[in-house]
Amino acid sequence: TTMGAMEFKKKNYENHGDAWRDYLNLCKCGGSMSYLETLKYANLSNPFEEGSVRNAISVARDELYGSKFMK
Repeated sequence: TTMGAMEFKKKNYENHGDAWRDYLNLCKCGGSMSYLETLKYANLSNPFEEGSVRNAISVARDELYGSKFMK
């Protein structure tokens, strides 16, 4: 999902090693678990819980506001 991708991008900025490990975990379990179990296994937020969307898109918001197009 787009939300998961944005959350991975944020994780990558914060700690590349952790982000890579979580991404590999997601790939390993793909198709063998439910959607929510997969998110949990990859240390991603549940998109149905309050605040998760705001957290996931914060990196996109920060990049947009910091871009040359917003100045």
